[in-house]
Amino acid sequence: MPLLGQIPIERAVALGGDTGTPVALAGTGPAADAFRGIAQQVIDEIAPPTNMAGCTARMLSMVSAALDARDSGQASAS
Repeated sequence: MPLLGQIPIERAVALGGDTGTPVALAGTGPAADAFRGIAQQVIDEIAPPTNMAGCTARMLSMVSAALDARDSGQASAS
């Protein structure tokens, strides 16, 4: 398995895990960027989405919407 990335040691990573708000979704900075880069690499190269249905497709849709909202500066609606 190739190395997908390296996560810098940052307090925000631990705090996000403790509070249930992953730094990759709600944070900024090197660690958040590294997590998002790894996730994008997995999507693009390691396990691209294929004909998903049901729960998995809904989950991917929700994650994509949350990332899009974050990128556009909006709060994610749950």
